[in-house]
Amino acid sequence: MQLHTLAALAAPILQRDVCAFSALVDVMVALMEDAVDPGLVNLQLLDQIAAVYRLDHMEVYARCQQQGISMRFYQIFGLHLHRLHGICPGMVQHMVEDLAEPYWALDELKVELWLYILLQRWLDAGQPLVSELDVEHFQFSADIRRYYATLSLEERQEIGQQLYESQAIRSSVLKMMSSKRHWSLQLAARLVALQPLLKEPGLQLDELVQRCSAAHSSNQEPGLVLGLKRLIGERGRLERKHWLPLLNYALRLVEPVQPVYLRHQAAQLCQLLARSGLKDQIGLGSANVDVELVGRFARLVLLLLLDEAEWVRHWAAQLVCSTEFRSEFGGQQEAKSRGDILPSAVTLEFLEMVVGSVEQQAGQPVFLLRLFQLIAEPFLATEAKDDSEQVQLQEDGEVEVFDKQEINLYCEPLLVLCELAAAFRAQFGDSEELMATINALALPSYLSSIQEHLMCAS
Repeated sequence: MQLHTLAALAAPILQRDVCAFSALVDVMVALMEDAVDPGLVNLQLLDQIAAVYRLDHMEVYARCQQQGISMRFYQIFGLHLHRLHGICPGMVQHMVEDLAEPYWALDELKVELWLYILLQRWLDAGQPLVSELDVEHFQFSADIRRYYATLSLEERQEIGQQLYESQAIRSSVLKMMSSKRHWSLQLAARLVALQPLLKEPGLQLDELVQRCSAAHSSNQEPGLVLGLKRLIGERGRLERKHWLPLLNYALRLVEPVQPVYLRHQAAQLCQLLARSGLKDQIGLGSANVDVELVGRFARLVLLLLLDEAEWVRHWAAQLVCSTEFRSEFGGQQEAKSRGDILPSAVTLEFLEMVVGSVEQQAGQPVFLLRLFQLIAEPFLATEAKDDSEQVQLQEDGEVEVFDKQEINLYCEPLLVLCELAAAFRAQFGDSEELMATINALALPSYLSSIQEHLMCAS
């Protein structure tokens, strides 16, 4: 009865006050959200509700524009109306055509709706391309979430598949991306993320790698990573020319200033790279080793193992402990149950695998020095920064004490340097140039205990 009464009042209220009309429609939407089962609304009531959507859209749009009100409320109402009719093709037609009507051009709504449904489609399919973190990152509106929650499982699957295969959506997305219009940062980010979720995304790996290397807005990072993950996952292997720019890109994503979501994406990229012919492409275990690739990959893994987010560190630790990863570096290949291992506990083991994989370069001091420099660089920079801060503290006479719930991460770069030096010393102790470089760092005395542990382990 409430919906019947509100539907009868809609037309006269629109003539008097469009703000009151929008509030009335919002109330109707709230009531329609409770009608999860279309059978709860009989055909007569459904026709009365539909009369509200049959009002002159141009008049509704004009009145909304006069008051600075978005047409979003009216189209959300239309989405629920089509849902109650229970005809999936009609629901998809509304999503693709009605929301793209040039008179009101609800670009924000249609892209947000398409992206949310397609993310959920990939999640339901069990594909590793997306995770719940992607859904959380884009911060979808409550009305979109509530609408999707009212759909049945069959409707979600059918609508998701039709949107995935839709050439109209593909054309719309590509047209918007090539447009010279200045979209909002949020809309631009969602467009970039939407493209790789389509059946025919129209993406080229060379183009994506070039975009990663070029200057671009940080809000595009999630979409770029999704595109890379889609193409790398489908290819299975990468060409040598792609490795260096992709490693540099992943290293940029894992920087401490980046959001934890992007650092987790860097971990996933690292995993994909490890599965893309790592041993052959980098030349591990052969005389043709690419020091730039080995050094940057090792640096990426170490930075992930030391990330401030516990679940990023855990992801990296699981990668290092996996049989597939260890086989690439020539380590022990037997499977082990190490689900609860601490990330810091595998750092030394990983470094030992890295230096062991390049043992054929023992007589190449230039190679060894460059490899050590590439891996140690971020940790040397952190130590230098910490030293300058310590001097400043002494001058100011003020000392900050860690809260009991905080982790003291300041000693970790120094510990990694000690472990790195120990691994190189154990494997390449006869290299005078390398030993001179390590000794010049004047690392703490407990370095010797780490070295002894390595000697015993080997």
